[in-house]
Amino acid sequence: MLYVIQQVIFYSNTPYTYTYFYFICTLFISCKNSAVKKPEDCLSIGELRNEIDNIDQKVIELLGDRFQYVKEVVKFKKNEADVLARERFNQVIEQRRDWAKANGLNPDIIESIYRLLINYFIEVQKNILKIQ
Repeated sequence: MLYVIQQVIFYSNTPYTYTYFYFICTLFISCKNSAVKKPEDCLSIGELRNEIDNIDQKVIELLGDRFQYVKEVVKFKKNEADVLARERFNQVIEQRRDWAKANGLNPDIIESIYRLLINYFIEVQKNILKIQ
């Protein structure tokens, strides 16, 4: 895994290379350090609930990481159209729907979650730029 990351960094020449690297490393370390049991290895409802709680905590931590990127991207936005970024919004929704399907999740539910999340982040960005 680390070899792949190194190759991406070495051969990539985009301004976002180090941002991607940081995110990938954070995700890799987060996954590597997690001691999540497989559901079939849990012996009680308490163990299952504990693992669910651990996963939820990691999801929320990753959303917090995502939020930091959302706040930073404002540096590259100048007006409301840049904040709304409708084309990007639609691309994100479609990609998350595809990811949901690939993971056996209901894409409509995932779309709803992401629409809510992204609209919240849009409001944060508008507040940072002081757009009404």
